[in-house]
Amino acid sequence: MISRALRAQLALGAMSTRLAGVRFNSSAGPSTLSKDTKDVTATYRDVMGLHSQPVMILTTNCNSEGHEPRGLTLSSVTSLSLKPEPLLCFNLQVPSRTSQVLHDREVFALNMLPGTKDSVRACRFFSGAYGNNVNPFAAELDIFTKSEDFHNLPVILDSMAILYCQKHQVMRVHDHEIWVAKVVGVDNRSLVHGADEAMLYQKRHFKQVGKEINEPTKEEVADDVRRGTCT
Repeated sequence: MISRALRAQLALGAMSTRLAGVRFNSSAGPSTLSKDTKDVTATYRDVMGLHSQPVMILTTNCNSEGHEPRGLTLSSVTSLSLKPEPLLCFNLQVPSRTSQVLHDREVFALNMLPGTKDSVRACRFFSGAYGNNVNPFAAELDIFTKSEDFHNLPVILDSMAILYCQKHQVMRVHDHEIWVAKVVGVDNRSLVHGADEAMLYQKRHFKQVGKEINEPTKEEVADDVRRGTCT
């Protein structure tokens, strides 16, 4: 009888053989792998730009009265865990005035936006695209309200959803901070606004969700399972 460890080794060997066949039979052309640091950085940026990322606007303020609001555009928000408590993470470049306020306040809102032109304009404002001396809260005054239930934080009226968060952990990596935050409240407005597709960022442009990709058929999956099952 074949041991479990041996079956696993045989399976990995078979998988490597199949992958090797795919790799060497590929028609993608010669490899363009570069090990030069500058080339790797530039290529890495371009490759990651192919990946669609959710876009949200983080908003907070300097005190509990709701004065001196701060905010920035994020394209790095990721769900981290659901149990034992919901956590998310994101990163932001430092130095940052908003980061300084976040460290002091430790509470903020993440505004999930629908794929509209108004959302694009707000994201551009909060990313500094129209000038670092432009105050988005003054330029876009009519799109905000205050969350009286959570520290008087400024929030965007047309958000599909608002995640109310509290600082959990922060770590510094090079010129960025990685924030881990606990989600303490969720305001799901998607049914009210009739929007169910959040805005995305890809290849330096804001986009909407595209067409749905067809799932493999049961027969196709059954064939894969049959080939991959160890006996």
